[in-house]
Amino acid sequence: HTRFKCDWSSDVCSSDLIEVYNNAVLVATYVRPAKTDKGILLPDQYRSEDQYQGKAALIVKMGPDAFKDPSGRWFADADLAVGDWIALRPSDGWSVSINGVPCRMLEDTAVRMKIDRPDRVW
Repeated sequence: HTRFKCDWSSDVCSSDLIEVYNNAVLVATYVRPAKTDKGILLPDQYRSEDQYQGKAALIVKMGPDAFKDPSGRWFADADLAVGDWIALRPSDGWSVSINGVPCRMLEDTAVRMKIDRPDRVW
C-alpha cells in the first residue's frame, strides 16, 4: 500500500482555510498527463473530459467523521487516509474547482474502492 503525493495536491489542501465537515471527503480528480508513458500526446479536449468523467481521485481532506461508523457495518476494514487514491462514480459528489484544480466533495459512502494508482480505472 503506497500513499501518493502529487504536485497539485498541495494546491488544494495547503490552506488551513479549507475545512471539511462531518463525513465529507474532498478529493482532487485525476486528469491524465498530456503525454502518456509511451510518448503519445493526448489532446487537451480528450484530457479535459477527465474533469467530468474521471473515475479516479486523490483524497486531500476528510471531515472528522469520514469513514467512521460506530456500528462497524460500513467501514470495519476501511483504511483510507489523505493521500490515498480512490475510485468513484462520476455522477457522485459536488464538482468544485479549488485553486484551479478540479475536485469533488463526496460523502464517505460514495467512495467505491481504494486503488494503488489512478491509471488503474477509467
